[in-house]
Amino acid sequence: MENEKVIVAIEFGSSKIAGMAGVQAPDGGLKVLSYHEQPSSQFIHHGIVYNVTRTAEAIENIRTKIENDLDAAITQVYVASGGRSLRSVAAQASRDINDGSLVSLELIDEMVDEMGLVNQEGEYATVAVVSSEFVADHKNQAETDPVGIACSHLDGYCQRIVIRRHYMDLLPQCFNATNLELVDGFLVPTLTVDQVVTPEEKRQGCALVDYGADTTTLQVYKNGLLRYLRVIPLGSELITKDLMSGLKIEHDEAERLKRTYGLYNRTGASDTEEIVLQNSEKVRLKEVGEIIEARNEEIMVNVLAQIKASGYMEQLFAGIVLTGGGSNLKMLANMVKEKNPGHHARVVTAPITPVYWADTYSQKTDGTCLALLSIMKKDLDNCVEYVAAEEPEQVEIAFSEEPKMVQGNLFTDEGESAQEERDRKKKEQQEEKRRKAYEEKLRKKAEKAAREAQKPKRESMFKVLLGKLNSFVDEVQ
Repeated sequence: MENEKVIVAIEFGSSKIAGMAGVQAPDGGLKVLSYHEQPSSQFIHHGIVYNVTRTAEAIENIRTKIENDLDAAITQVYVASGGRSLRSVAAQASRDINDGSLVSLELIDEMVDEMGLVNQEGEYATVAVVSSEFVADHKNQAETDPVGIACSHLDGYCQRIVIRRHYMDLLPQCFNATNLELVDGFLVPTLTVDQVVTPEEKRQGCALVDYGADTTTLQVYKNGLLRYLRVIPLGSELITKDLMSGLKIEHDEAERLKRTYGLYNRTGASDTEEIVLQNSEKVRLKEVGEIIEARNEEIMVNVLAQIKASGYMEQLFAGIVLTGGGSNLKMLANMVKEKNPGHHARVVTAPITPVYWADTYSQKTDGTCLALLSIMKKDLDNCVEYVAAEEPEQVEIAFSEEPKMVQGNLFTDEGESAQEERDRKKKEQQEEKRRKAYEEKLRKKAEKAAREAQKPKRESMFKVLLGKLNSFVDEVQ
């Protein structure tokens, strides 16, 4: 394991914050070495960090659990994030080429940078530039790789993915509070699509609907490129709250009813069947189904309205793909097909990439960790260091002496209980392991920097923006 490149990533979600450590398997699949999550609804709202301190504590808790599973120290992590303000904005740039030269990679990079920096100082920050395509000499055909083309004029088009700058300001603070390096970030929507939609479906045209707890994210693809992205501030947690209010029950029971019965009235089951709630009240399953269907229909109507607004409704030959925790609602695909005749719909919660879980108990099959799995699939830097265990001190036992009974003390001289002393020593050992791992990481980083000093590398917009924000935080402090 020490020789494998272990990737560690954390995903910020409205219902939970989750961490995963994994390696790539020899057969092209993934092996998940550790996965942990904890509820986040008290400090992350609609995918946006609300309480930095609570978020940092959750990150630290997950970090410690993963380190214990790996018996290694985590030196850096990657992050997957989204949020209700995330959306795509079309951008354009043009160039006249009058000297007879061919389109070069440098020219393309220059145009992409220009498109990504549009309105960069406003309320929204560009975190990614995707779906770049170019048209030479005003022709009807677009090129995704125009390098080497001879033309006198070049138009570039792309989708800028933007998010409110305030959210980006909070990300570095969460990780700085844990002394854990955030290497780079990725967007949950563009990660998720790689695990549920095939390249063929992207070319044919499809809509991907990630039905989450607080938000529902829509992506529209055509000719292999992202054409439209919107986040709707409605999610399946609203169904749970409606059940709590309508039936006067607690959250856990409402969640169980939602998952068990779903769109019950579409199953053709009996209208008179009843169940007994935990408060001893009887309720007809038809009433449960009506509550669920009313809110679900509101959410799906908004999704279909956004697909229509994208302008690609009639070009989605691969239909609508539903994923995320909310997509586990029974009969959901049937309902979407009924509301949108002429387009087929399907639910996908299993990733395209084969996944092997070291701990089957923590295995996720409900489509809620697809973004983390996508990060594990990327060619990224190793995130952990295995620190060699120190040799135990040799103790000589004199067998000639009579054994003596020693009575242990419940408290140390400093007033610590035996358990507190064990916890303190364990924490000190963990911190020492992290210190050694950090020193080893710095050494390897310096060596790598020396080797790659001459190699130009294009950084992601997310990473560039993150670096600027970190510098700003350092100046303020």
